[in-house]
Amino acid sequence: MLRFQRCAELLLLVLAGAPVALIGQVRMKDSCLFAGVGTWVPAYEGDMWPGVRSIVLNSEVVPLPHAVSRSSYKKVTTRPASAPSGQGRTAKADRGWLWTVPIADSLLLVRVAALSEGTRLSGVWVGDTLKGRVVTFSDLVNPHPPRGNAYAVRFECNNPKAALNALLAVNRLRAFDIPNTTLNSYEDSLQAWHLR
Repeated sequence: MLRFQRCAELLLLVLAGAPVALIGQVRMKDSCLFAGVGTWVPAYEGDMWPGVRSIVLNSEVVPLPHAVSRSSYKKVTTRPASAPSGQGRTAKADRGWLWTVPIADSLLLVRVAALSEGTRLSGVWVGDTLKGRVVTFSDLVNPHPPRGNAYAVRFECNNPKAALNALLAVNRLRAFDIPNTTLNSYEDSLQAWHLR
């Protein structure tokens, strides 16, 4: 639980523009992953993160104004996990994602607010497995936005067996997910303090 709290605190520092050095890089062979979310609390009816997503972390840097971020964000390609590479219709959930590595062995995925709604996923890697948190946000102030546990498993791109194993691992993590309402309350209070 302390790891999740520390991750949430670091995430808020990054989003507030604190000078957090970029340490560590994602090797391109590790740029493919499957990611999924556990149970949303409170229940979330939106379609910003439906099911398990297939994600490719691209190396193309997206220029953002320095006032928005001191980190380098790069493009992300996502699609439903069931869609073969390069196929499948792009859903609302699969547009506008960016990624960065705020600290060593971490990952921050952000889908900027589009149509007033966005999503942020952050976590820490232990081996090839990432565990972290996900939250939706909008232009409207919501003191209790939907939050949940996030899971990802990275694998070597173009390796179908590794991809299948990663997908099965993410589905196992999601199946045993236990919502953490205490952590949700803690993150809500950090967010409320940050908005003052």
